[in-house]
Amino acid sequence: MTFASRTLPAMTVALVLASGISAASLAQSQYKLDPGAPMKFESDKTKIDPNTCLQTLSGRADFTQDRVRLRADQVIATQAKDRGRCGDVTRLEARGNVFFVTPERTVRADSAVYEDGGNQVTFSGGVVTVQGKNVSVADRIVYNTETDATEMTGHVQTVYYPEQSDGPFRTADANKDNRLDRAEFGMALDAKRASEAKPAAGRPTLAPAPASDAAAQFTRYDVNRDGFVSLDEWKYPPSAPR
Repeated sequence: MTFASRTLPAMTVALVLASGISAASLAQSQYKLDPGAPMKFESDKTKIDPNTCLQTLSGRADFTQDRVRLRADQVIATQAKDRGRCGDVTRLEARGNVFFVTPERTVRADSAVYEDGGNQVTFSGGVVTVQGKNVSVADRIVYNTETDATEMTGHVQTVYYPEQSDGPFRTADANKDNRLDRAEFGMALDAKRASEAKPAAGRPTLAPAPASDAAAQFTRYDVNRDGFVSLDEWKYPPSAPR
């Protein structure tokens, strides 16, 4: 079916960009969508109208491809009509409790519309985008897939947490399991503090952290209390208590 085979990859890429990722950060992203990955479509009810070339998926409409997921109460696909036959999908509209999720970002909105001819995707109604601990809120977000222009309107608010370098994390992660135990965390913390200290006569001005302080910092970073510090916990630690 044309809808399944041609349209969703274009919408998926557009939605990834529309969720607030700049061109530079997208290029640096660890996650890359596989456009050749199989696509899965689910809904409680599907209605196909060959006269209007509309396909309506209702009740927990769910699209997944690779590790990207689009979920809504209802999704309406409009196909181009050519010589009495329904062809490529030119418009997708998701309505009600819209969630778009990638491994790195989540977008929540009341509705989302992708216009193939207009090269833009629009999220509307209580739009919330989350990446790590960073959160942006707006009434409406419009993204142009050709120019990279992004417009956020209506009660725009952003909470940004500076991201820590993952260099000390990668170096201290001896077994490369993408998490730090207490000993590895202590080494990473010392390396982080040494890199932030200003050199004096060729030597760091900051001594390694006392064991008691390293233990306290480990407890602060280990948000989910699993006994390890993940990369996300390292890059977006909670604010230090005052």
